[in-house]
Amino acid sequence: MGSPGLLCSPDEAAGRPDGAAIDVHGDYWSAGVSAGCLNRFSAAGHLIERLLLPCRAPTMPCFGGDALTDLY
Repeated sequence: MGSPGLLCSPDEAAGRPDGAAIDVHGDYWSAGVSAGCLNRFSAAGHLIERLLLPCRAPTMPCFGGDALTDLY
């Protein structure tokens, strides 16, 4: 375990972070509450993917299912 550090700093347009989860690959998924999206970041802090969601203010993603591959 290392020292705490800043992973990324998204702005309001990119989606202010509000709840997050780490998947089995070590990617950091953060709800972008101000942008209606879910952002996926690499362990190095690079934005890998942005999923636009059909809701206005998503929060707190989590993983489940037998292989922890289902996103809730």
